[in-house]
Amino acid sequence: MSSSCSILIQGMTCNACVDRIERCAKKEDGISDIKVSLAEGKAEVKFDEGKTSPDKIASFVEDLGFSCQVAK
Repeated sequence: MSSSCSILIQGMTCNACVDRIERCAKKEDGISDIKVSLAEGKAEVKFDEGKTSPDKIASFVEDLGFSCQVAK
């Protein structure tokens, strides 16, 4: 089942950060789409609930070297 969530991301400094997160996330199983906003410091993510969760997505982004949390 498809869902969406917002992930708040800290530590992005340029468009290369945005590109890296988007490029890597699109390779992750369960993430169907991601749009990262440098100006807003967040990502809007569409994902398959059967394959991943907002917490797993946030953990994946942290593994790339950024601080993040699921927006409530």
